[in-house]
Amino acid sequence: GKIRRALMLLVPSIRTEAYYLSARTGLALARSQGPKSQERYLQKAEGDTRKLVRRDLRYTQGMAQVLQAEVHRLRGQEDAAYSLWQGAIEMLHDAQMSLFAEAARYRLGLWVGGDAGASLRQEAMTVFAAQEVRDPEAFARMLAP
Repeated sequence: GKIRRALMLLVPSIRTEAYYLSARTGLALARSQGPKSQERYLQKAEGDTRKLVRRDLRYTQGMAQVLQAEVHRLRGQEDAAYSLWQGAIEMLHDAQMSLFAEAARYRLGLWVGGDAGASLRQEAMTVFAAQEVRDPEAFARMLAP
């Protein structure tokens, strides 16, 4: 399309964001579909996620794990999803992307629910407050599916 013709995907940061946003779009479409159509969009998200993994940078690995966690969650593979979410949080912190990591922690807390989920969300909220994030829920939703 137009992005390819403009050679924008040659810029690594733009390519990373394009793959991440494309995968997130696939996840959003998968959530809006019935089980039969859902798999097609999950496969699209997985394809974009593999492109992020190939970038082989710590932060792209963390971003990819966030996406993989959501794919597994939508497929009902809850143990794998939880492990991937936890791994993504650790990778993103290691890559010095603490706000992204805390957005992932917050979203994980929403999924987990109960006291454990509330604890995860509160931990993220503490970091968000220290960084003066005005709308933590919207911020987390913007970064993590």
